[in-house]
Amino acid sequence: MTVLTADIGTSSLKAALVTEDGLVLSACRVPFILYGTDHAATEWLPAFNNAVKMLNASQKPEAVCISGNGPTVVGSGGTTLLWNRDISSLINKDDFTPSLFLPRIQAFKILYPKEWENSDFILSGPEYLIYELTGKAVTILPEERYKSAYWKEGEKFFGRGFPKFVFPGTQVGRISIKNHQLEGLPVFSGAPDFVAALAGTATLKPGMLCDRAGSSEGLNLCTEKPLCAKGIRTLPSLTKNLWNASVLLSDTGVRFESYRKLVERTEGKTVSHKEIVHALLFKSDAIKDDSVLKQGRKLIEEISIQVKEAVELLTREAEKEKCTLPTFMTVTGGQASNMEWNAHKEKVTGLTVKTPSCTDAELIGDAVFAFTGLKRFSSFAEAADHLCRSKTKLGGTL
Repeated sequence: MTVLTADIGTSSLKAALVTEDGLVLSACRVPFILYGTDHAATEWLPAFNNAVKMLNASQKPEAVCISGNGPTVVGSGGTTLLWNRDISSLINKDDFTPSLFLPRIQAFKILYPKEWENSDFILSGPEYLIYELTGKAVTILPEERYKSAYWKEGEKFFGRGFPKFVFPGTQVGRISIKNHQLEGLPVFSGAPDFVAALAGTATLKPGMLCDRAGSSEGLNLCTEKPLCAKGIRTLPSLTKNLWNASVLLSDTGVRFESYRKLVERTEGKTVSHKEIVHALLFKSDAIKDDSVLKQGRKLIEEISIQVKEAVELLTREAEKEKCTLPTFMTVTGGQASNMEWNAHKEKVTGLTVKTPSCTDAELIGDAVFAFTGLKRFSSFAEAADHLCRSKTKLGGTL
């Protein structure tokens, strides 16, 4: 049995065909043109359709499951307020604590009053694509305990109500677009992308630690008790009675990318992220300018300290609460494809570092949700244990 999984990123849509054994038969990435604009959501369906063609399934998958970034807010006509747009000049977020969505919904109303009046509903990213495919409007709630981060079900805010809550792995409807290649296929709800990534790395049992490293970086530890120290954000786990404690490093990938562009300007040639990391960790001629090289080594030292301190903070607070401690760390996301950088993290943290066979772990997380929804597994944790494949550990492989 195979499912088609899709994750809406900020600048591209990722998709894959995944078997119930966690094997990725094919995968693709469709870049967006309108990302960063208030029309971003209007190209998600065309991107999904392109991905379906690119995956070229020899057999029709059994289902589709969709995740995506949040808290992006989309009106029914496709007007989009992306998760990363600064709304601090419009809204005092403290007025809405602890909700993550209500500040952005209020900002949407202020920024787009006409669209607000004309929208039948307000959705988040994956929910909007699900609506376009099925005609069904829902709100995906990762787990019952997340309600405080959204709103009270049935209550009206700013003069309107919102679609009903459904949990990940819920069959929302079927693809209802006439003559679509996948017409009639059941569509399951995924989750916000970081939740899908936790499912896709099996970070659903005590002591499991995931480093989700892309433009930003989040270290996530599954715990038996909530951790409440400064610098740690604790949210419910997908697994009942467990928690996810995270430390956010907001710009590690962005800083790497800015430095890479600096090297390209000074060296007058194209340089990859892999070449940059190799030059900074080892000797190479990729960076000849001494001042630029020193700047890069300072950057890599700073980021290394951040990662080390984040792991130490999570471990120290987990130990105080007598929670299970991590014995290894799974790295996923854009940075996970660099084996030398992962090996350096292994050295810095003192933990064995593993990478999933599919570094876009959200796609495996969506498969976890879909196959659980299809009753192939009795729980997300069971499905994750079965689907999440890791490469061998990194030590000694360079």
